[in-house]
Amino acid sequence: MPTYDPSSGAKYTPNPRFDAERGAKLVKACQTSNINVTAMLSILIDRMPVDENGRPVWADEYLADQEGLPIKDS
Repeated sequence: MPTYDPSSGAKYTPNPRFDAERGAKLVKACQTSNINVTAMLSILIDRMPVDENGRPVWADEYLADQEGLPIKDS
């Protein structure tokens, strides 16, 4: 989870790491659109549909497909 405080007014500088397939897809999309990664991610975020709480509308579907982390006995 990011610790960024949106009320600060400061720019947010994420440091995402993508797997090779997603990285290649992002780079190709940027190259063929003639825009940089920051602009691409900004556009995608601006176009992301969210509900009245700001949660992405696809979040429940995504989370349902995820496996939880294994619990380690102490």
